[in-house]
Amino acid sequence: MRPSTALRTLSLTLFGAIGGACTTDSPLASGVDAADFRPMQVIVDPAVSVDVLQRLTPITGNVTVSMTLGQLGGQIKLPEAGLSVEVPEGAFNSRTLTITVTALAGTNVAYEFEPHGIVFQKPLRVTQSLKGTNLYKLASTAGVEAAYYADPMQVVTGKAKVNEFRPSRVDVTNSKLEYTVGHFSGYLVSSGRQ
Repeated sequence: MRPSTALRTLSLTLFGAIGGACTTDSPLASGVDAADFRPMQVIVDPAVSVDVLQRLTPITGNVTVSMTLGQLGGQIKLPEAGLSVEVPEGAFNSRTLTITVTALAGTNVAYEFEPHGIVFQKPLRVTQSLKGTNLYKLASTAGVEAAYYADPMQVVTGKAKVNEFRPSRVDVTNSKLEYTVGHFSGYLVSSGRQ
């Protein structure tokens, strides 16, 4: 990693830790244990390699759900993948928007969110069930978080190159990960970030 990139990443991480400790208006802040919550997005350039959380039973083919939502928002669910996406009221400008979420085939806990490139006015809240994953085989849940990948070719079984880490919270008691997204593209559940 170049010195300027390392310094920017360290600065963002420290700013996030300080800022997250001083505020409670984060959409994930209620009841959050600071030990398992990374409150701020961190952008990395160049992309870094992470481990991808694995499903114990692979998805045999892509699972896709599309829904047209209005200004009041709504919720999209992929029960086969253990995923739900909450779209808040006023998240987008148009009268309606068709959103598509695809759980990728295989063991990676990874998704494509479309339309690619759309930026939301309010963050969407994503909940991923961690049941049926290798979460409890990991040495620690502290590094489990959502991450953005720019290109599906960056994701292979067990590994991925990611460009951004999302505000995330692991709820071990209820076996789920909660995170927010502000734009659509590819997202996965990662572990092992230092």
